[in-house]
Amino acid sequence: MALDEALLHAVCSGASPPTIRTYRWSHTAISVGRFQNLTATLNVPFILEHGIPVVRRCTGGRGVLHGGDVTISVAMPLRLLGADAGSVLRSHRRIMSGIAAGLASLGRHAVAGHESFRPQARAGDCFATASGADLVDPHAGKLVGAAQRRTGDALLQQISVLWRGADVQHADVFLGTTTEPCYVLADVPMSRLQRALVEGLCGELRATYQHGTFSPAERLTAQRLRDAVSVDLAVLM
Repeated sequence: MALDEALLHAVCSGASPPTIRTYRWSHTAISVGRFQNLTATLNVPFILEHGIPVVRRCTGGRGVLHGGDVTISVAMPLRLLGADAGSVLRSHRRIMSGIAAGLASLGRHAVAGHESFRPQARAGDCFATASGADLVDPHAGKLVGAAQRRTGDALLQQISVLWRGADVQHADVFLGTTTEPCYVLADVPMSRLQRALVEGLCGELRATYQHGTFSPAERLTAQRLRDAVSVDLAVLM
């Protein structure tokens, strides 16, 4: 999460080019939205008992249970989205159209959720509901959740694609309405899924890509942000 935010700052300043990052979590963890009320939406005692790390994203939205998902971040100047940059929902949908194209190349059909959705105050689980910024398989439910942050003339879109299950259930860690996802992509090899998603995004954004590494400045910024990203739930008890 800190590296994603570092990418946003680097792209906003012009120090780095538009960047797509794909990654997996090495163990079960939870990321929460920038403004999420933790005591109202998380099962804090369970999370502490099982030693599950919690990090706060710089983007909005609800909690995501990581460990079996594929996480993607897109950091890019707003100008590259043309007229779609003027609307948060349109910019979401433009980027998510690329994700949908990548899923279609794997034989999975996904459409936007309901843009009229308003989450319950105590609904902590991102995948329990689907807004217009998310992608839903008509037969399997929500497949992809997304949240966005804008800084200056750039945006960061953080995307979670269900792949396989984590070590705990959604109902174990979230309060309110939860979901038990259907993992329709579980048989797709991780490398193939990541490649399809990146190619779908680049096709939608009319871009080509090359593999890269984090710059020393990006790593330094991420290191500085790590303490702000990490959440100490023990102080809530």
